[in-house]
Amino acid sequence: MKILKDIINKIKPIDQRIDITKYPGKIVIRTLNQIKHSYWTQSGDFTVLDSNATNYEIGKAIIKHLALSKVVKSTEPELRKKQAEEYKKATGLKTVKAQIKDSFYVLVCRKDNRLEFTPSITGGKSGKAKGYDFLTGEDVKIDYSENYDSIVEAFEQTLKKCK
Repeated sequence: MKILKDIINKIKPIDQRIDITKYPGKIVIRTLNQIKHSYWTQSGDFTVLDSNATNYEIGKAIIKHLALSKVVKSTEPELRKKQAEEYKKATGLKTVKAQIKDSFYVLVCRKDNRLEFTPSITGGKSGKAKGYDFLTGEDVKIDYSENYDSIVEAFEQTLKKCK
């Protein structure tokens, strides 16, 4: 039984994920962590860039945050609350309504030496459609490399698909 437990505990994450939210005037790139054997959650690691950031700055931040993505045992509610407050402070967006207004959301996954950018549709600030919903089948996929220009080009192609 110990051998099986050791094998399970050494399993590396299948993929690494980040999200990128484009707001008027800024881009926020945030690391996502997977709760062990469960769902993905936002980590406290994020970068806020000016919307006029260079491909180098954006690409470097994307690679950095993908590298930070990991499997964690759990996440405490107090920590999540603290991380949410830090995000609000850093972005200047104090409410969910402000965070969704005029924003575009892209999920980025690194798996099997590929990057997959998934666009979303913004459902609004309230009601059943509140938040973001992924546009399945609209992904932009590229081979993983540290070529910042190709990474940012894929991100920009994906942004154009967001609604």
